[in-house]
Amino acid sequence: MRIAFNTLYNLSASRLNRVKQDLLETNTRVATGKKVNVVSDDPVTVAPILNLKTSIASVTQYSANIASGQQWLEGAETALSNVKAQITEAKTTSIAMLNGIITTEDYVSGKDAIEGIRDHILNLANTQVNGRYIFSGTKTNIRSFVPDDEDNPTRMLYQGGDEEFKIKMSESSDVGVGYCGDTVFQTPYVVIDETNNMIDFREDPAGGPGEYGAELTAQIPFGKYYPHELATTLENIMTARSAATGQPEIMNVSQNDATVVVNKYDTLTVPTGALPIQLTYAAASNTWAVANDPGYTPPITVQTLTSDSGGVYLDFDGDLNTDVSVTFDAPVADGYVVSFDITAAAAGGNGAQYSVNYNEGTKKYTIMEQGAPILDNLELMWESGTHSGTSIGSDLGFDVSADLTGPANGSTHVSDEEVEWGIFRTLMELEGYLADKDTEGINRSISRLSVDFDYIGTVLSEVGIKGNRLDVRENIISDLNISYESTKMKLEDADMIQEITRLNQKEFSYNAAMSSTAKVIQMSLLDYI
Repeated sequence: MRIAFNTLYNLSASRLNRVKQDLLETNTRVATGKKVNVVSDDPVTVAPILNLKTSIASVTQYSANIASGQQWLEGAETALSNVKAQITEAKTTSIAMLNGIITTEDYVSGKDAIEGIRDHILNLANTQVNGRYIFSGTKTNIRSFVPDDEDNPTRMLYQGGDEEFKIKMSESSDVGVGYCGDTVFQTPYVVIDETNNMIDFREDPAGGPGEYGAELTAQIPFGKYYPHELATTLENIMTARSAATGQPEIMNVSQNDATVVVNKYDTLTVPTGALPIQLTYAAASNTWAVANDPGYTPPITVQTLTSDSGGVYLDFDGDLNTDVSVTFDAPVADGYVVSFDITAAAAGGNGAQYSVNYNEGTKKYTIMEQGAPILDNLELMWESGTHSGTSIGSDLGFDVSADLTGPANGSTHVSDEEVEWGIFRTLMELEGYLADKDTEGINRSISRLSVDFDYIGTVLSEVGIKGNRLDVRENIISDLNISYESTKMKLEDADMIQEITRLNQKEFSYNAAMSSTAKVIQMSLLDYI
């Protein structure tokens, strides 16, 4: 049987093309180092390779985000550390104004120093990283704080956003690295101590100055208060102080972190002894020991079921209900001691029920009677009260340079300005105290500086915690990236020794095919006769 020349040619060419294609594919694997270069190379393996490439791209982006976030947090850490140093310098300057013989020139020099510290902290509050403000929240292109008056500022106005600037560090989690400056440089609470724990007021039940009763003083328990907590406490102590003559009062609490609240006034009587009631915590038994004034009857007992390192609840009349509660900002240690006095009020009021409210929108307090008015006027004695130097008034946003007299319905008893606690407010008030040579005010500012220092320290700790989170996530991402790359290499990369050997074989096969094909193509018709 004879084979047609055309058929022989086509078969030879087809086989040659297959050998050539094998050679090209092998050559491509050797050149690229990849055994999968197109989908047709290995359709089953392509899908996981593509998924791995997507995962690698994601972790690469997360890694870039984390690097950026670390820069922001490092910037915040540096800025806030410097703010703490500036506060310490301000305290040192203020304390110097209370020691020794201070001249007018010293006060002027001290005021200039505080102004310089204020400006330095303003610059720190406007810190930028890569041209973006790190204390402006999401409004990173807007300066964080500006003075209300460049030449004679009375407030620093926050211009930034009300949401943190966040970076994504995984598919399901993000972290805030750009802070809202008002939550950093404006302290969200006020600490009540011996410099601001009094409110003096007089009640007018009938009308006219001649009808005013005695000056009443309500004392705020020491402790840390957020705006609404302070409102509730003021309401309670003013109402209690307006009660009948001889109303017992809690006085002289020995620990700043203790908050003493009278739950039932009618159970209190004034002790006959001279010693304060003293409470001592024993960690081993998680109980409190009470040493009360001699002659106090019945003896004060501790409600053990509701007393621990966070607070102690006292029963004065033996009915197993809480009459006075003492709580602390944080759990106390073994041997912790707190004491307080119970004294009779110097004079009674008119039994008025007071309402003190804080408005979140206006950031102002309102002091007024609650329910049907029984008073014609209420005088808040900011300037002339016995305790004007330690009044809570300025912390409530009131102008304390004069008394505030007006209807008891509260229509005039509203804060004069927005309530703002924080380092800028503290420094500006301190400047005024230094200008006026007001030693009570300077002492008050020293206390406020300590509060601001502690709060900035809390924010700084939070920055450190976030930085640790980013470091941990960075290590995880690095490990993930190595894992993804290793798996992708196993699926995608060629075995070069094997492929080079195969390439040599393919080249040999191709050359042999070329040689045999050439011989076939050279045959003539005579070869078939």
